[in-house]
Amino acid sequence: MRKCWLWKSSVSERTGREFALLLFDLDGLKQINDRYGHLTGSHAICRLADVLSFCRDIDTAARYGGDEFAVVLPETDAEAANQVAQRICDNIANDGMGPLLSVSIGVAVYPHDGERIEALLRKADVAMYAMKAKKRELRDARVARCLPNTAAVVRQNLSRDPRPSGSW
Repeated sequence: MRKCWLWKSSVSERTGREFALLLFDLDGLKQINDRYGHLTGSHAICRLADVLSFCRDIDTAARYGGDEFAVVLPETDAEAANQVAQRICDNIANDGMGPLLSVSIGVAVYPHDGERIEALLRKADVAMYAMKAKKRELRDARVARCLPNTAAVVRQNLSRDPRPSGSW
């Protein structure tokens, strides 16, 4: 990854063209492993790798960690990088296989978001975790919308004494 960044940044400096770094995480991989087994988790990683097959010859995709991946997109500005990120999200969510998968993606663009790989990784990492937090908020909001009705039923049931009258 570092060699790739050094080469891409030197090309960008010479040409004056931007490049983008996408850092993404396969959401819920631990839960997939726990629920379906590690073979299914490994298959989920392979499904994500298949989604990345659309990358151009000049792009570099790599596994960055356990469930994290990175893609370096030369000659790509923020708008185009966000389009690529959305395409990855859509393709993994709609690949027609189970279990359903989603990714959280952070985007950083050289040199706007940093001129060193550490700065770009930090920016992309912060953006990725912001996306994860937003997904959690949306999920929690969906659950919370269900809870008022559930809470009303629970309150109603608690207001009724289940014991026959005169049992105490």
